[in-house]
Amino acid sequence: MKFTAFFFIMLGFVSALISQPEIMARWSFEQDGEDASGNGHTAVFRNGAQYCDEIDAIEGNHSLILTGSNYAVVEAFDLGDQFSITGWAFLENDQTNIQTIIGNCEGGSTVDGFKLFVNNWETANLRLIVEPSDGVDRIDVNAPEGTFEEAVWNHVAITVDRALGMIDIYYNGEKVTENNMTVTGFQTNRSLYIGAMAGPSWYWHGMLDDIRLYSGILTEDEIGDSMDPLPLGIGAKNNPLVSPGRFKLGQNYPNPLNASTVFPISLNERQRVKIEIVDVSGRVIDILQDGEMPAGEHSIHYDGQHLSSGMYLYRLTAGDQSKSAKMLLIK
Repeated sequence: MKFTAFFFIMLGFVSALISQPEIMARWSFEQDGEDASGNGHTAVFRNGAQYCDEIDAIEGNHSLILTGSNYAVVEAFDLGDQFSITGWAFLENDQTNIQTIIGNCEGGSTVDGFKLFVNNWETANLRLIVEPSDGVDRIDVNAPEGTFEEAVWNHVAITVDRALGMIDIYYNGEKVTENNMTVTGFQTNRSLYIGAMAGPSWYWHGMLDDIRLYSGILTEDEIGDSMDPLPLGIGAKNNPLVSPGRFKLGQNYPNPLNASTVFPISLNERQRVKIEIVDVSGRVIDILQDGEMPAGEHSIHYDGQHLSSGMYLYRLTAGDQSKSAKMLLIK
């Protein structure tokens, strides 16, 4: 009996390892739409999609900036019965009507496929919505109104299980699914549009970065890890998507923050570094680090409870290299 129980425990452990989600595609928009996963799912830019500079990027030196009728498209490949999508999205202020992050079908009530977007039709209610349809019936999976915030970076994720008919929405690492409804089956082997619905139509106005597609259902902890291009505690040795020996400043988490936050950095060699908090006028508010640090990934903790609400920059300087990123403090 003991051996039998041990056998089934080990079998369950092995099965869990086998079923662990794997990355199918990742678009960090570093220089183009190359798929950083190595699986060849290149995103092709259309209608003049552009890059913005490193101060606004989540991953690397660039993010994808979309100003109205531009987008990226990926040739059709099968997403399977279980998949997860994660990514960072920045929406410009005062956007009314549907703003599409990613999807594989046209707009409309009963078009076979799915799309993830912000705002219900002809509103600015800042609701996150996944709209799947089998071509006959459509079910809207919603987050509450006001979930998404304009003019700051937001992390968005969805998990999809077509076999169980379940879709969940995550916002900045927390599940925000408002209606637990059973969704119908839908087409997953179609061209994938980033920043628009197929057609194209219903364009995103703002920036998108570090869009990842996984085969399987991510856990809430795994979604939290995906919020950082250099996940905390995970180095290049066991993360094939992280390039070793890279000078990098990641997006702080959480962002927006109420008081405390974490800045992920990566140093390509042991060197003297300075990490500063700067206000919008360029005045240095705090110095978190001013001294030598070893090579590798580091997590810099910061308590900003003494600061007033508003936008700030955090800046990493090492030798002749410098990177900055924005953070929003809300009390």
